[in-house]
Amino acid sequence: MERTVTLRAGFAAGLVAGLAGGLLIEAFYRGAEWAFKLPADQLPLVTGYVAKTMLPPSSRPDFVITLAFFVHLAVAAGWGIGYVWASRTSPQLLTRPWLSGAAFGLIVYIVMQVMLLTAGLYHRPDFDVLLVQLAAHIVWFGIPVAVTASRLLRA
Repeated sequence: MERTVTLRAGFAAGLVAGLAGGLLIEAFYRGAEWAFKLPADQLPLVTGYVAKTMLPPSSRPDFVITLAFFVHLAVAAGWGIGYVWASRTSPQLLTRPWLSGAAFGLIVYIVMQVMLLTAGLYHRPDFDVLLVQLAAHIVWFGIPVAVTASRLLRA
């Protein structure tokens, strides 16, 4: 028996899943920056990108960090809502969340890199930084978004 999900329930599940993924990837990036001594400008921490693209150079650092954090959560929520929307026509996204989430994380990474490229902000990362970025998007964003959405919509 197939369960029908209301638009409101789907939106809420996508929002929660995206926010959960956004918080996890931010925590992972902060930990990776600290543990591996990776330069912040090489990690796609939105702080640097928001500072470069949206704000004048004279902006207060605490304001930049706060705004960037909320922008990152908004983008993550949008991706989560998009994942749930896609699951309406592809139910395997909810029935196989681990595999679907890994693929989703890779897709998010590629699309975000294309966006940076078109904005003129792309820089080729070192190999170790690339591995951290891929791990972040696959393990700490894509899979949590898929698992969270699956659990919320199948409950």
